[in-house]
Amino acid sequence: MQPLKERALFLREALKSMTEVGSVLPSSQATAKVMTAAFRQRTTPARILEVGAGTGPITARIVREMRPGDHLDIYEINPDYTAFLARRFETEPAFQRVRSQCTIYTEGIEGIAREPQYDYIISAVPFTVFPPDAVRDFFETYRLILKPDGVLTYIEYAFGRHILRAFTKKGPKRDKLEEIGDIVNHYIDNYQVKHRFVVLNAPPARIRSLQF
Repeated sequence: MQPLKERALFLREALKSMTEVGSVLPSSQATAKVMTAAFRQRTTPARILEVGAGTGPITARIVREMRPGDHLDIYEINPDYTAFLARRFETEPAFQRVRSQCTIYTEGIEGIAREPQYDYIISAVPFTVFPPDAVRDFFETYRLILKPDGVLTYIEYAFGRHILRAFTKKGPKRDKLEEIGDIVNHYIDNYQVKHRFVVLNAPPARIRSLQF
């Protein structure tokens, strides 16, 4: 892929709406590798959900690892990103190889049937930009749609919640960050099975894997 075009689009959309993107650079290849680690260990065909795909840096790693029988659903609310992803499936060999096994949705996950259907969820949703109730809904939706032995892997920027809270004055915004922190920590404390720190990302990232 043409990385300059990918980065330019990502930066343009990030500057337009940090409340939806949460970063100014796509995830690195090192991050994509860690985000897909659980998926790569599978021994049977799997159904995968990617939420918040952006321009597809993690998608590129997923499609590279897909085998016959796998299926990938991609949910991304930004239409410019999904149009970009659609072009990747039309023009890039790795994406073309599995095009018939992938479905792109330009929408959030609110409409997904709340039943166990996915073996792996890979989420790049920037939780700190959402209201606390929405963050809780994300985790509960993930919990309900994962199969019993399924794995949720998500990214959060290292120390991001703590740094934002430290530099936010006391008031509604800080209260919001503290409530989000309590929600996220609840799921980490009760369901986390693995976490990795990725330095080679801008900014550095924590990759957390949960099983419900």
